[in-house]
Amino acid sequence: PELTSVSDTNGNSLVYDEDGIHWGCDDQGCIEEVSVEPAGPYKIGDTVATLKVTDAEGGIGVDDVVMRACGDAADLPGYPDGDLVGCGISNNGTRITVSLEVAGIITNEFQYRMGFDLGGSGKNSPPDGKTDLTIKWDNDNVTSSGGVTILNATKSADGKRISVSFDLADVKFKGSYLLWNAETQSGIQAAQGVGFADQMPNGDLFRFDLQ
Repeated sequence: PELTSVSDTNGNSLVYDEDGIHWGCDDQGCIEEVSVEPAGPYKIGDTVATLKVTDAEGGIGVDDVVMRACGDAADLPGYPDGDLVGCGISNNGTRITVSLEVAGIITNEFQYRMGFDLGGSGKNSPPDGKTDLTIKWDNDNVTSSGGVTILNATKSADGKRISVSFDLADVKFKGSYLLWNAETQSGIQAAQGVGFADQMPNGDLFRFDLQ
């Protein structure tokens, strides 16, 4: 069969045939794999999916989209409480709920921050990579800068995960998507840009399309 190879951001090669069946390949050739074990919780990368696109006139084409898992590798050895490894985001209308998970537990030794890019400076302009809204979990107190009110904030029973809800209607959000990231900070209290321990995703932003 005709095989197509794609790679995720971790450099892993993924081979599929025209029916979407995964194949395992080495220098001896390729064989069809009956099942594929999922990646471990800390082996998170992007996957490129090829989609078949059709229109109302019967036209057929293909397009590639990148699907990003909401999470990050465990990359802060020795400081699991500041090591961001998982996340989630959902919406109900303009109400947004975001969760963060660490390799250790949520402690008072770190601040846990979420930054959101809601749009550019022009009217109804798309996100421009600049932070418009920051939410901070610090010593079990949750605050926001950017004009939204925190509606709900919880910590999981095992202490590994926090969840925060707010409403973008507070800032008259009109967009269809937002960009965001998360980071942990320790060290000098209230010092801007100092003592950051981990960032998720590393040096980048997640995109979330409101449903």
